[in-house]
Amino acid sequence: MNLRVLPEANADVGEALRWLVRKRHYRVAGNLWREWQGGLAAVVVHPRRFPQAEEAPTDREVRVYPTRRYGYLIVYEVTPSEIKVVAFLSGRRLPAVWLSRLES
Repeated sequence: MNLRVLPEANADVGEALRWLVRKRHYRVAGNLWREWQGGLAAVVVHPRRFPQAEEAPTDREVRVYPTRRYGYLIVYEVTPSEIKVVAFLSGRRLPAVWLSRLES
């Protein structure tokens, strides 16, 4: 299955990493980057293993990969042809941030 990461999701990762670097949390930034990479790999291997997003439209298969540390989530949609990553965000952010990124 093909993996596609939306530019907005890449921007989410960049924003989180830049914030950590500005705060001089270099080790945490490195760990968060590894969490992102590991999460993408896990999603590709077992896309339906992770829970469905509660806020998602009922006609879509949107799932959430929780990182092991730091409380971040990888939000992605599974379709017959691809896995589309729509967001990387703190578990405390509102769902409206990523809901608007789902294509109709």
